[in-house]
Formats: sequence, structure tokens, C-alpha cells
Amino acid sequence: MGKKEKTPEEIALKVVGKKWKNTGLTVVKCELWLSKQQKEITDNLPSIVVTKENIVLTEETLAEARKSVNAMKEGRSALTRAMDDVKRDLMQPEKDCALIIDELSSKLLTVKKAVKKENDALALKVEQKTALKLAIKTTYDKLNSERQRIIDDELTNTYAVMLEARTPLENYDSIAKSSVDSLEFPSLKDFFLKERTDISALSEEEKKAVQVENIQEIPNYSEKLAQKFIDKKVTYQAELNNVEEALKQNQLAAKEAQKKREHDATGKELSNKIEAVAANQTESVPAVATGKKLKVTYEIDMEENVETCLLLWACFSANLEECLKHLKVSKWFSLTPKQLGTVLGKLKSSDNEFGFTGIVFKAVEKL
Repeated sequence: MGKKEKTPEEIALKVVGKKWKNTGLTVVKCELWLSKQQKEITDNLPSIVVTKENIVLTEETLAEARKSVNAMKEGRSALTRAMDDVKRDLMQPEKDCALIIDELSSKLLTVKKAVKKENDALALKVEQKTALKLAIKTTYDKLNSERQRIIDDELTNTYAVMLEARTPLENYDSIAKSSVDSLEFPSLKDFFLKERTDISALSEEEKKAVQVENIQEIPNYSEKLAQKFIDKKVTYQAELNNVEEALKQNQLAAKEAQKKREHDATGKELSNKIEAVAANQTESVPAVATGKKLKVTYEIDMEENVETCLLLWACFSANLEECLKHLKVSKWFSLTPKQLGTVLGKLKSSDNEFGFTGIVFKAVEKL
């Protein structure tokens, strides 16, 4: 049976193994030599007692010791430089991979930012359409409530005048007609302009479409008032027999009418808001899947000058307790304005409401 041929990998491993074996021997020899050099220095120097008489001798001894340390460094460096090359070679694959990953991550971040911007714009349109619908419904409700108030007040006041003047029944219809004909009602436009709804993200076509979808028929309040006069006429003649009581009942009816308007207005307002929230949640947004949500962090966005440095120190000092939670420092004398900016950015990232007069932050989106 023939001898099995070794694969290229096995041959390479054998060569490398021999190489590392020799390297190991070299390392051991270097360690032994370094230990010997160290022992010579550590055994001799601590025992020297420095006096006036041996200053020169001590200087010469220290000079020799320094030469030995430099020789140790040179001997060790020759070996560690080779190790550095090995370390570099071993790290190169991960560095190459990291470059490719970073490049793809950068492309992904760019696309995700664009998609987020697109989705945010679509979401804003949905939000503003919902707000516009709510504004239109609110406008109609307020307009109807105001027109109802006008006819309620007109009925109350005109009926009271007829009672007090004891107007004959045969004149009732003409006075009622004059009352109806004299009425002026506010327009839908007057009320809508008061809503001040932000619809800047919507095109003129989108605005018009929402308005058309939510058009409501406004009741004829003149006819409603005319009918109310007809209803009141039934008891008018009898109430002329007790005008004082009739006037009292007229005022009570006016108060009840006011309560009803207020109750209806509150109910409609609540109903409209609930409907708006539901519509905002259910209306479809043609969004693109964005995967994980982008992280938003904050950085200092200011010129690098003396004034900025002073502001950073002032802000750091004023918020010292909170800033220390985000700061890791071993040497306080090495603390730099750049580190302060990083700490303040972390504080802003943890609390979006954080701010300081003169300090300008910029939001940075990351994967």
C-alpha cells in the first residue's frame, strides 16, 4: 500500500510548525537573556549606598546600567518587531472585512435615511390630511352651533318683545316673518380661517380632495327659525293671559337651549377627536420597510474657537452632576474641550429637552 501523499495544507502546516518551533526557541532564549541582564542590574543597584565620597562611582554605575537596559531593549525589539509583523498579518483579514462592512453600512445608512425621509413625508401628509378633516368637521360644527345660537336668541328675544307688547295674534306671523328675514349668518369661510391648521405638506389637489370628501350640507336655519315660530304660535294666545309667567318660561327655555348647544358641542368635539385619532392610525401609508430604527445621537455643531471652548466648559460646569454620568476620565488634567463636547452630546442624546444658551447641537442618524 503506497504512502499517502500530503495535501498542500498539511505541507504548509508542517513548514509553519517548524517555523513557529524555531520562533519559540528564539523567544525562550531571549527571555533567558533578558532575565540575566535584569538580574545583574537589580542585584547590584539597590545595594549601592550613595554618599559624598562615591558620587562619581555611582554615576558611572548608573551609566553602565542604562547601557545594559538599552541593550536589552535592542535585543527585545528585534524579536518583537517580528511579532508585530505577525500581528499585523493576522489582523489584516479582519481589517479588510471591516472596510467592506463599513462601505456597505455607509450605503445602507444613506438608503435608510432616504427611505426615512420619504416615509416621514408620507406620514406628515397623513397627519395633515387628518388634521384638515378634523378642522373641516370642527368648522361645520362651530358654524352650526353659532347659527343655532342666533336663531335661539332671535326666537327668545322676539317672542319676549311680542309678549311684553301684548301683540295681537293676528300680527304674530308678520312679526315672525320680519324676524326671520332680518337674520344674517356667519359664513363657513369665516370659521374655517380661525382653525389655522398647518397643511403645508399637502398639494393644492390634495387639499381640495379632502375638502370635497368632507363637504357637509348646512341646514337652512331661517326655515328652522320659521318653524320654531310656528310651534310657539300654538300657545301664544294662551300665554298672553299670563305674560309674567310666559316671560319666565321663555327665559327658562332659552337657558335650556344654551345647555343643549354646549352639550352637543362638547360631544361633537370629543367624537371628532376620537374619529381623527382612529383615522390617523388606520389610514394606510405606502411606506417602505426600513428594518431597524435609525439611532439618533447629538454632536456639537460649532466653530472651533476660544468662545466655543469657554461655552463648553460653562455648560459642563452648570450641569456637572449629569455630565459626570456620561464621562470616563483617568487623568483630569488631560480633559479636553473635545471630550466635553462628546459628553454634552451624550447628555443631549439621553434627554432631548436638554439645552444651554449658545450651545448648538446637530442630530446624527446612525445604524
